Amino acid sequence: MQSVNADSRSVADSHTRSNLPPVWIGILLSLAVCAIVVIPWASPSPEVVVSEFVPELITIDPKGFLPRPGIISVGTTELELLTTPHSQPTVHLVTAEVPFSAEFSVSVLNWKDAFPFQMKVWNPRSGAAIEVWYAPDGTVNGATRSNARWGQIRQLGQYRLGDMRVWRVERSDRWVTFEIQGGPERVRFEVGKDTFPDLFGGQPVSLTLYASAPTVGSSAVVVRNPYITVPHQRRYGTGVDSRWFRPVVGAAALLSLLWTVAWARSRLLWRISLPSLRVSEIHARELAVAFLVAATSLALGWNLSKLPGYPYDVRSLVVWTWIAREHGPAAVPGYSLLATPGDAWSGQPYAAATYPYPPVPQYLFWLVGKIARGDQTEQAFKMVSTSIVLVGGIVLYSLLRRLRVSKAMAVLTTGAYVFNPAILFDSAIWGQTDSLLALFLLLGVAGIITESASLTWCGILLAFLTKQTGALLAPVLMALGIFRLGTRRFAGGLPSAVLVVFLVLTPLFLAGLHPSATYRPFVTKALEFGTIRSMDPANAVVSQTAFTLWSAVTGLTGLHGWAQQAFPDYVATPFGLSYFTLSRVVFALFVFTLTFILFRARGAYSPGVVFLTVAAYAVAAAVLLTRVHARYLYFGVLFAVASQPWMPRALGIATLGALTGSMLVAMWGVLVFTSVWYPGLLPVFEPERSWLNGAMANALGSGIGITLGGLLNTAALLALLAVLWKHRTGSRAER
Repeated sequence: MQSVNADSRSVADSHTRSNLPPVWIGILLSLAVCAIVVIPWASPSPEVVVSEFVPELITIDPKGFLPRPGIISVGTTELELLTTPHSQPTVHLVTAEVPFSAEFSVSVLNWKDAFPFQMKVWNPRSGAAIEVWYAPDGTVNGATRSNARWGQIRQLGQYRLGDMRVWRVERSDRWVTFEIQGGPERVRFEVGKDTFPDLFGGQPVSLTLYASAPTVGSSAVVVRNPYITVPHQRRYGTGVDSRWFRPVVGAAALLSLLWTVAWARSRLLWRISLPSLRVSEIHARELAVAFLVAATSLALGWNLSKLPGYPYDVRSLVVWTWIAREHGPAAVPGYSLLATPGDAWSGQPYAAATYPYPPVPQYLFWLVGKIARGDQTEQAFKMVSTSIVLVGGIVLYSLLRRLRVSKAMAVLTTGAYVFNPAILFDSAIWGQTDSLLALFLLLGVAGIITESASLTWCGILLAFLTKQTGALLAPVLMALGIFRLGTRRFAGGLPSAVLVVFLVLTPLFLAGLHPSATYRPFVTKALEFGTIRSMDPANAVVSQTAFTLWSAVTGLTGLHGWAQQAFPDYVATPFGLSYFTLSRVVFALFVFTLTFILFRARGAYSPGVVFLTVAAYAVAAAVLLTRVHARYLYFGVLFAVASQPWMPRALGIATLGALTGSMLVAMWGVLVFTSVWYPGLLPVFEPERSWLNGAMANALGSGIGITLGGLLNTAALLALLAVLWKHRTGSRAER
């Protein structure tokens, strides 16, 4: 048997030497591709232009803050606001994280005892605003407002019936300017960060147009010819303005394709030539089970997808899908910079609908846009996400069978992922793309276990280019790749993976997407997630609804309920360090412990060790760090499922149950609380509709539930570490 294996390796080596294309060409091509990505290609100026009123990008709120609805008419280049008594028709025109400018003309058609036109640049979270209004007495005024406190009040001019005034609004990182022009006069109202810092805290701000009839008055105003732009900014990549970009990308893609095809053919010839290669027989019963699982999974996903998802995520995916359908997938980052998702909070734009991820999911939005229209978008997207869960299940099953796990155990393990309640809730109800990232992570782990450096790198790079969470989980896959394959062999798979991933992104680049879209979102979100200075205060909390170690610890300091999770993580702990810093220290100590265990494995990096290591790392990232959401446990659940064949049965079930339960309770509880905070938005999740809704809300909102959930997740993490320690010296045969 040993001689047969030796002969196989000899044949493989000879074919590798004779058939593989020159390695140095692949290395040079991969370096050229990296150069194309990092070259500072010029962006158009302005980077984004919207010259229409696009209903899909704005939020319409007929009532505003008054009890009765007004009338809003939206045309391509014309917007009309009509007030009736006690109404405040409102249009949130822009909500943006980046600087923007907007220009439009305003004409008052009639008014009586009303404010016929008002606009403000404001932060709905803090209540800080810079406002301009047409008063009932015919004057135009401007002022700053911080909740109920007014300042810098000044009169900007007067208006008359039928007069057309051109307004220009500019928002930068340091000032906001309103400029009015009508006839020869031009008046500016400028407010800077130095005099009104409340508005310049780094959070998204909105440009809102509205009219008010607080008593028995009425009015009509028309806004025409919008011209909204985004100047040069460095938070996200948008488009390229260079005549050389497409030819360079096209040439690099052609050469990459030729080399990749030659490389793939040589790899195929090598694998076919192995005498030990056998194609496993697929029995009819096994195929029938696969079809049954697939049909049941899709049917279950179809029924669950009819439930409403998390409003902000659903509104954002609808916006991104519309952009991809109408303007192509490459346009998603640019146009989304100006979109406002006020519908997610009963009309108030508490956050922007900016596309914050790397480029790969843009294909997903384009696909959904092509197969669904209008109100079908949400359910279609959820079904696509659920289908990707099923594909991940197929990959997991195939990998387990290749590892000679019994059919029964492989089916049970795959079913524990495909039918996992928390996984289905994330994909089929909430409306997230975590299943796509999970699929790429599974491919990366499959590459490690099958000792394919190229497949491992493809999985890592595609995960990296799908979500920032992929970058958080990439280090453990890279470490395992080095431990199992060796540094030289593992590094040798990188050039081919770079070229494959470049070919995946080539259609987006040829459509005009700026290469900086591959890395700028990481920098932006890394500063928000990984620093205090550039944090988003709304998210800089001990936990964003997840049951973590720190949400349990805050309960010991006298906090209770939501205060345990919403407590700022930049505040000092009883140990002197802030929760933010302490969490990073604890996570670093965990990584050190994990590395120590891997070194102690002494080369026995069996499949069980690989799965358990990734599971422990993924759970630790979701339990030991601050600022994490319950969704981040998705990947811990996935690899805890995959580790089941190597865990003691009772301990494995208990660990998986704790992780699944805490993730499900937290996500379900968030939707229940959302239905309470914004009545009528999610009626199916109102506590009165079901005892389950009430139970989930009580678990997420009570001090006992939060503390218990954090301790259970921490215990699950320790269980994974304990089993990993036991398997650290697994037999070489298991490899």
